[in-house]
Amino acid sequence: MITVETWRKQGGHICRFRISGHADAEDSQLGYDIVCASVSAISLTCAFGLQDVLHVKGRYDSRSGYLLVDIGDNADRYTEAVIQTMLAGLSKVQQQFPERIKMKNLRR
Repeated sequence: MITVETWRKQGGHICRFRISGHADAEDSQLGYDIVCASVSAISLTCAFGLQDVLHVKGRYDSRSGYLLVDIGDNADRYTEAVIQTMLAGLSKVQQQFPERIKMKNLRR
């Protein structure tokens, strides 16, 4: 199962998110896991948008089955828009594959 966790600053914007795990939903005809591929594409696009387009300083850690983005006090309305767009995309994938993705909202 893939777990998506988000943390908000006290009463504010999302300042951190972590995505971990694997969906274990490999399709024998496709030859890859469509759920993992979708989550990776959506979440990495968000991370690249924050880091390379908005130039937000923070911690960006990516490896197989794991992505952590922590922008701390650099979270603002622009980063919120990018992260909310990612969450909307992940929510659509979750609607199609509810047994493969769990989403949690946490406080910092």
